[in-house]
Amino acid sequence: MSTNIVYKNNYGIEIPINQALQLEEYSKYISIDNKLKKIESFENGIINNINYYLDINEDPASVLSQYAQIETVVLIKSEQLFNCVKGEGYTYENGQLTGRTVSIIKDNQTICFRLLNLQEQPLRTTKYFYENGEEKYDFEYNEDGTCFMVYKTNEFGEDILAANIGQPGVNFSWDEVGDYYKNAEPIIP
Repeated sequence: MSTNIVYKNNYGIEIPINQALQLEEYSKYISIDNKLKKIESFENGIINNINYYLDINEDPASVLSQYAQIETVVLIKSEQLFNCVKGEGYTYENGQLTGRTVSIIKDNQTICFRLLNLQEQPLRTTKYFYENGEEKYDFEYNEDGTCFMVYKTNEFGEDILAANIGQPGVNFSWDEVGDYYKNAEPIIP
C-alpha cells in the first residue's frame, strides 16, 4: 500500500510542504494506491474541514468518531454506474448531519451537482456541458425541474434565459447539448 501526499494552495495549485506551512490556508491531499482518500483543509495550522472518501466496507460512524474534533467533516461515497460515477456527500458540522449532495461524474468531469435537504428533496441542481474537454455551459433549473438559465462558461456572449431558447437572435439549441440538459431530472444520463 503506497501513500502519496500533495499540498495545494487555495487556487488548487500544488506547492511544496514548506510553502504550505507558511500559508494561512492550504489543503493536504492524501491518496492511497493512487486513489484519493481524504482532503484536509487547514486554517492557521489547524484542520477545520476534512473530505473523506469512504471505501465500500468502511463504517461512516467510526470514521466520524475519528474526526470528532474537526468542525466540518464531509463523508463521500462513490458508486460506479454503467456509464458514470455517482458520488454522495454527507456534511457533518460538529457531529450533526447538516447537508447532502449528489454528483454525477462522466469521463472524469462533473456533469451534474445536486444539493439536497435532509429530507432528500432537491434544493438546487446544476448540470455542466463540456465540449472538447472544456466546460462550455452550466444549466440552472427552476423548482419544477425545468431549465431556467444557460450560462456560457468558456466563450464570449450573453447567458441565455431558457424561456428565450428558439427565439430569433438566441444562438443556442437543445440539439447542441441533448435532452439530458433540458430538465433537472434525470441526474444520471
